[in-house]
Amino acid sequence: MNDSFSFIHALFLGIVQGLTEFLPVSSSGHLAFFQTLFGFSKEINFVFFNVLCHAGTLFAILIVLKKDILKALTSKNEFLLLTTALLPLFFLLPFMSAIKELFKKTEWLGLFFIGTALILYLGSFNYGTRPKTFKSALFIGISQSLALFPGISRSGATLLSARVSGWTFDQALRFSFLLSIPTIFGALFLEALHLIKEGGSSIPNFSISIYFAAFTASFLSGLFSLKWILKRFRQKELRLFSLYCFLMGLLSLYLFAF
Repeated sequence: MNDSFSFIHALFLGIVQGLTEFLPVSSSGHLAFFQTLFGFSKEINFVFFNVLCHAGTLFAILIVLKKDILKALTSKNEFLLLTTALLPLFFLLPFMSAIKELFKKTEWLGLFFIGTALILYLGSFNYGTRPKTFKSALFIGISQSLALFPGISRSGATLLSARVSGWTFDQALRFSFLLSIPTIFGALFLEALHLIKEGGSSIPNFSISIYFAAFTASFLSGLFSLKWILKRFRQKELRLFSLYCFLMGLLSLYLFAF
C-alpha cells in the first residue's frame, strides 16, 4: 500500500518540514495538509515519518544555535527558564494518544490554521519591554502546549506569549527555538518507547532512501530557514504570515471539511 509514496514525496515533505518548522506557520499542520492532499493520510501512519523529519530540523537547531545552547546550559537563570517552560508538557503526556488522533481528522485543520492566523496577528503588536521571569516562562510553556494540535504554530504561540510578557522580539524568537530542542527530543524519546512496545509494527515499510531523503531535506532546508529568520525576520512580518495562515485555513476547510 506504500508503493505510491515515492522518493519525490519524501523529499518534498522534508523540505516543507524544514521551511515551516521555524516560520510561524505550523510545520505539523503543513505536513498533515500535504499528506492528506496527496491522498496518503488514510493509508499510511505518518507519525514515525513526521518525527524523523522533525529530527532533521533538530540537528539544524543544534548547529545554528550552538552558542545559545551553551549559554543556556551554563547560565543557571536561562536553564531554569527553559525548564519552567517545559513543565506544562508533562501534564499532557496522558493525553498524547488522543492528541495524535487529531492528525487523522483533517477537517479540523483549517480551524487550527485560522487560530494560528489570529495568534500571529496579535503577536504583531508591541507590548512593551519587561524583564524575563519564571512566571512568563511558564506562560510561554503553556502556550507551546497548544502546538500539539496540527495547524497551531508552536513558534507563533510562544512568540505571542513572550511578547505579551514583555520579552523583546529577539529574546522571544531565540527562546522559542531553544525550547523546541528538548520538546523534539522528548517527542523522539516517546515515539521510540512506543515503537519498542509495539515491535515497530506502525512504521511504514518505506525504503531507507525515502527516510534518508526526508531527514536530509528537512535538515538542509531547516538550516536555510533558521539562518534566514535569525538574520532577517522582523515582528511586523507576522501580519503577512497571519494572512498566509488564514488563507491556508480557508483552503483546508474547503478541501477537507466541506
